[in-house]
Parts: sequence; C-alpha cells; structure tokens
Amino acid sequence: MKTRLFVTCLPLALLAACGGGESDTPDAEASADATATPTGATASDDPVELRGDGIAVGSNAFLFNAGRAEVETAAAAAFGEEGLKGKNEECGAGPVEMVQYANGLTLNFQDGKFVGWLARPGSEDAPGSVATAGGVSPGDPAAEAEAMPGYEAMADSTLDGEFSTSDGIGGFTDDTSGVVGLYAGTNCFFR
Repeated sequence: MKTRLFVTCLPLALLAACGGGESDTPDAEASADATATPTGATASDDPVELRGDGIAVGSNAFLFNAGRAEVETAAAAAFGEEGLKGKNEECGAGPVEMVQYANGLTLNFQDGKFVGWLARPGSEDAPGSVATAGGVSPGDPAAEAEAMPGYEAMADSTLDGEFSTSDGIGGFTDDTSGVVGLYAGTNCFFR
C-alpha cells in the first residue's frame, strides 16, 4: 500500500502555493525508506486536539516548534503506536520528515522541531481519535467544516474543496466524502 501525504509550503496561518498544480487532490508519495515501528502499547484515553498552532494530547499542548521527541512520545502514548516514519525531500519548505499514524494523523518535522500536521480519515479500527476543539474530524460531513470559526472556501486554490478558518486550520471537503482532510502549519501540497 502506498502511503500518501498532503504537502504545501504553509506558514502557520498563511496559505501560499509552492508548486505547480499537478492534480486535484493534494498528495505526494512518502519515501521508500518509510518504516513502521509499533510500540506494542495500548492507546490511552487522551484525546488529541487539532489546533491551528499545534496539537494537544490530553492536558499537554505541543505548539509548533516543540521538540520532535516530546511530540512523538505523546502521540505514541495516545495512539499505542509509534507510526510510520518517512521523509519528503521535495517539499518547497525544505525537507520534511513525517510520522503517519493508522488513525490518519501525520505529524511533520523539520530540523528536529514539530512544524505541522495533516489529518485524513484513517483505518476504522485504528486506536486514538483526532478532532478540532469544535469536534470536527476527517470524515465528518462538509457542513461541519463550514461551521468552523471564520470558514472561507479558497476559490483561487488549485486543490479542490480547499478552505481556511480564522483559527489557522485549513482543510479539504468534497460532496461525497465530506471532510477529506484538515491541516495546519508546514505541509507540502503539490499545486
């Protein structure tokens, strides 16, 4: 199974295209050196909140620029797995290392720092869930995203269904699948 990753050069709340629009769907293949590293642990009950400035795991917030080790440790404890590790050398923002979890969350890192996240629908039996503070998750109806604070469809985007919100979270919707992805921080979307 090929692992796919959405990618864009997004400073925290500023959306800027970094490549030519190659397709309607944001994706890029993770490198062939991606490896799964299960912990054998069970997932915790700590919810993972998707935020425009990072993530929160239970009562601990990890803002962008937090150390990679602490963010990965918290996510592994929450999800009961270390995730699939990979690297994208071709991101316009510079090389990005990522960790992808079975529940659909991808954490992005540069130079040992947490710089962004992307959430897509994951495996239905994967441990751990992710949602915004308002409860919006990948797979929800598009109307849920449209009700997010400051929701604005990005009519000039080369990527179908792209939107932004006033709290720094962006995403993608379509009429069939609803919310197909949420993101914040540095990602790499080929445009």
